[in-house]
Amino acid sequence: KITWPPVRGGVSNGCGWTTARALGELGTVTVVSGNITGETQTLPLYVSQQCELFNSVGAYSASLILAILALGTLLAMNLMRRGED
Repeated sequence: KITWPPVRGGVSNGCGWTTARALGELGTVTVVSGNITGETQTLPLYVSQQCELFNSVGAYSASLILAILALGTLLAMNLMRRGED
């Protein structure tokens, strides 16, 4: 039996770091997924593709979504940690 309070900090840190890495991963995803447009394309790959196509509006829009997701993750981590203190 695992109780939540002793492991809450480790679980929240692990989830936060995993999410941060997944949001920013580019190189490995390109190699593993094949970067097939519409099938295996992730948001960081989309940003890269839009930059290559000189579509700055699309790239900045997708980057803004990534930034909002990252800030949301940080907020969630801080809210989870607030209960520990």
